[in-house]
Amino acid sequence: MPEKDSIIIRGLKQNNLKNVSLDIPKGKIVVFTGVSGSGKSSIVFDTIAAESQRQMNETYTAFMRGRLPKFEKPRVERIDNLSASVIVDQSRLGGNARSTVGTISDMYAALRLLYARIGTPYAGTASYFSFNDPNGMCKTCSGIGKILDLDIERAIAPDRSWNESMLGLPAFSVGNYYWKLYTGSGLFDLDKKYRDYTPEERNLLLYGSREPGGPRAHKRVEGIKTQFQRLCLMKGPEEQNDRTLRKLNQFMEQRPCPACRGRRLNEKSLACKVAGYSIDELCAMEFTQLVQVLQTIRDPRAATIVEALTASLTRMIDIGLPYLSMDRESCTLSGGEAERL
Repeated sequence: MPEKDSIIIRGLKQNNLKNVSLDIPKGKIVVFTGVSGSGKSSIVFDTIAAESQRQMNETYTAFMRGRLPKFEKPRVERIDNLSASVIVDQSRLGGNARSTVGTISDMYAALRLLYARIGTPYAGTASYFSFNDPNGMCKTCSGIGKILDLDIERAIAPDRSWNESMLGLPAFSVGNYYWKLYTGSGLFDLDKKYRDYTPEERNLLLYGSREPGGPRAHKRVEGIKTQFQRLCLMKGPEEQNDRTLRKLNQFMEQRPCPACRGRRLNEKSLACKVAGYSIDELCAMEFTQLVQVLQTIRDPRAATIVEALTASLTRMIDIGLPYLSMDRESCTLSGGEAERL
């Protein structure tokens, strides 16, 4: 094969490679295989791709080069006949609970516009169908679809009393600040075991009131569940330096929002329908089913939106993602799924 038809590499000493020379045919599918640490990535990414990008960057002005990524020259005696490279890796998309297949692909933005234009009963502009916007989000879970709940009773030893440190939290050990705060309130029998508490006494301990939702019984007793749920939700894990707050993380559990039942939006937005479906129902459909539903929409006001959405969904199906849905959280995608998306 003539040299111009191959990428020529001579004397490669990149990373753990020892004076490797090879010719890689151009215009062919070439696979590098080998055990971990054999040098596959050193050849493909750290040598071919890096040198290709470095040479391309050198064609720009000094002003532009100062703003482009920097690539070191590989440790190689000779490398010729490189072409421009496109690097595709299988890094996960990551993201948080607000990032979904629909939001990162922009298809959800088109779907929101569809509901704003032809949805009945009319609910408002496209922002009213966004779980990231105050107009559309469920107020209880702030558009997450889930809430964190603190199962604080798991930290209480039923066979112990206040004087026996019945709360397995550092701040409530006998003699510590919160122990003194609660035992000094006069609301509790300090020798009574938790298993013997009346419903009223349990409410006082957990919520600071004699009945759920009632007024606080003592100005300094907030109730341990009320108090620590507020503190845990106010501070992220990186801020929880207090030993008690760190220990409370093991008692936190995530569950569907009781208001929206995991659907993220408020009642007004969820009541709006297109083709007989609410927006969360369409988002939960696999792409193949969603295309079929969109193709039943005949309203001329939505023709352009439906055409664009159908084209995007068809591309997703064609590249092997027919089973995905718009409400799938991006952090749950595999590397391959993320790459194709």
